[in-house]
Amino acid sequence: TAHILRYIRAFMGDEAITPAIDFVDDYAMSYGVFSPEMADCASRMMRLYGLPLDLTYTGKAFYGMLEEIRKRNYQGQNVLFLHTGGTPLFFDKVGVSIL
Repeated sequence: TAHILRYIRAFMGDEAITPAIDFVDDYAMSYGVFSPEMADCASRMMRLYGLPLDLTYTGKAFYGMLEEIRKRNYQGQNVLFLHTGGTPLFFDKVGVSIL
């Protein structure tokens, strides 16, 4: 948490409002393992919003974020999701080669 807060302050300045940060790893599972619900979420995001989510990293994280929003009743609050990549892995699952 302290490491993330340092980056927020470096970007926004020392006077930045300190956000509440909550790390949850309940949705990580093993490498390459995902649930049908995660796959459905990734498919839905691509169909509805054109947002590619792989099922190794970002798809799990995005699904977990949506579940936590639902469980903790975060509706109406600001939630930041950092999509850090994973696009090449997305294409592995749809059978598209980038080479």
